[in-house]
Amino acid sequence: MGTNARSPDDESSRPWTDPRSVLRTLLSTPDEQPDLADADLRRSLVAGLADEDPTIRFSSTWAIRLLARDQPNALPGLVGYLVANRDASDDVRNVLVVLLDRYPDLVRPVLTERDVDPDALSADHDGALALPAGDDDNDDAVVFREDHDGKTIIPTYGSSADFLTTALDGNRQLVETPGEVPTVIERAMDDASTTGGGDPDRRDADQESEDQTDDAAPDPTDRAAPWSATQQKRADIEHIEGSDLFETIRSQCRFDDLEVVLPRDGRRYADTVRARARTGSEESGIALRLLDRPDSDADDGDYAATVGEQLARWQGASAIEGVVTVHDWAADPRPWLATEPVEEPISEWTPPSVAARLRCGLHLAESVADCHRQGVVHAGIDPGNVVRSGDALTVAWRPKLDNVGLLFALREYFDLGEYLDLRYAAPEYFDARYGSIDHSTDVYQLGTVLYRLFTDRAPFEGGESEVHEQVLTAEPPAPTEVNPALPDAVDDVIWKATAKRKLVRYETATQLRADLKRSCEEAGVDIDI
Repeated sequence: MGTNARSPDDESSRPWTDPRSVLRTLLSTPDEQPDLADADLRRSLVAGLADEDPTIRFSSTWAIRLLARDQPNALPGLVGYLVANRDASDDVRNVLVVLLDRYPDLVRPVLTERDVDPDALSADHDGALALPAGDDDNDDAVVFREDHDGKTIIPTYGSSADFLTTALDGNRQLVETPGEVPTVIERAMDDASTTGGGDPDRRDADQESEDQTDDAAPDPTDRAAPWSATQQKRADIEHIEGSDLFETIRSQCRFDDLEVVLPRDGRRYADTVRARARTGSEESGIALRLLDRPDSDADDGDYAATVGEQLARWQGASAIEGVVTVHDWAADPRPWLATEPVEEPISEWTPPSVAARLRCGLHLAESVADCHRQGVVHAGIDPGNVVRSGDALTVAWRPKLDNVGLLFALREYFDLGEYLDLRYAAPEYFDARYGSIDHSTDVYQLGTVLYRLFTDRAPFEGGESEVHEQVLTAEPPAPTEVNPALPDAVDDVIWKATAKRKLVRYETATQLRADLKRSCEEAGVDIDI
């Protein structure tokens, strides 16, 4: 079988994975700021709030504040990440309270949807983040206080500061405030990132070098000179738009023009590029996906034909509300497709309340049933293939099925484990005696995803051989044993959906959905769908 041909440096070359680079770009070139709607950017910033490095926490805090100010429509998605990770660190909760205070109309609905009481969130806070009354735009109001260990730096707001305290290797340095907060942040970051403390000569040399190269079109393979995040982003975009493959796609696609917005992001199934598509006077954001292909060129013809058949099926099913929309596709010279942008899968975020989880599960079961009614089998349902739309500004999102049917094609040319989380695989993937891959496979894998959605854990754990054995012979703990807040009848629904033998499983996803809905109603759970 082939292997994924994705370059090992793809992830490291992405410009928005380091919160410090994000903040530097916002301060130096505010007109070229990153898109807060980008799920990877959000993950990076929220993860940065829990980082051990105080400069990364500092950078994440200010990058979020500046981006939120300029891109308020992207706040609901960001707040979803913050809520899901609010126990990761004090800094996450601090930023969440600041955003609630500044943008209540945007943040409160997100908190309410996730069963978090906005008033209780503010009341539980110690007050250190309260913004100055009547001074909502005062970004000068920042001071750092030391945590109990004497080294951890926590950003707080509410009083003007004449200096910032930074911590490096246990040493304290005072950085005087020249009056403008962006300058303060920039200087503090420079001091924090310079080995052995702040070295003005080194900082000046670095800045001079960056100024000299900023206007040049940099070579994306040259890492000898210092690079800013803006330079890296510009070079990556120019490299993509100048490639023969992109020119071919531009000429093939049904859009009048395509413009790359964010560089390539290596993901499962495909390398993805965020782009802007123009049709007449209308513009829309799309995800341009370049599907993985086998190592052997001899396989390309058959592979393209097999993938093309599945892409046509997926596009036909994308009129279903719960399926990611495919706007356009082609199989030659390399299979590609243009879809709506998508956000985080449920492998990275799940609703916190039982009612919200059950509601999400019912929508998901309905989407699978709708696909089956159109004769479309997904074959690869797992938590990574259940996503939400990246253009949604509302937080009451409905889950969508992604990569519909593609596993039928990819499993012939790649290792199964590259494209399907084996903990959620149906027994027939491991042993042909359990039957072929069909709609019943979707029912089983839907059941395992619901198990993850309801319990926050996979049905099976361990190495590949252990998972293989468990899928064929073992039963996971009942969902209510893991999450006692679930209705008792959910156990029977999940057990029947994930039965080893197809004859015991639900015949249809519609039946599964009906039993799950009945279980909720009998238990008095308000699912409101």
